[in-house]
Amino acid sequence: MREIKFRAWNYEEKEMYYADDFQPLVYGCETRWVVKNNARTDKGDVLVGADNGELMQYTGLKDKNGVEICEGDIVRGMRGIMGVCKFEHGRFFIGYGDSTRLTFIYENRNKIKILGNIYENPELLEKQ
Repeated sequence: MREIKFRAWNYEEKEMYYADDFQPLVYGCETRWVVKNNARTDKGDVLVGADNGELMQYTGLKDKNGVEICEGDIVRGMRGIMGVCKFEHGRFFIGYGDSTRLTFIYENRNKIKILGNIYENPELLEKQ
């Protein structure tokens, strides 16, 4: 069984939070993630939700260097082409630009190398 973990990007703080940093907090039908005692910014608790952030799921797989692959990761795949990890059609894929060409992550995980992610390293996609 694969490990279920998330990370969250907060647009306002421009900060990535990882599974150990936050916990779910439910407001009626809306789930937000609260970063408890945010030691990195000394601002106390920080809420991350659909209005101010993006939640990304861990695929359960690691790249060729043993780094966990999550949604939003920019990866170098087969033949040196960069793509972005996405969850579509019930599976994790690497999407390449506006192309409809998708690569299954599971079958290619030993050939993938994470370069960064779309929030902290958007310049990587501009170089392509």
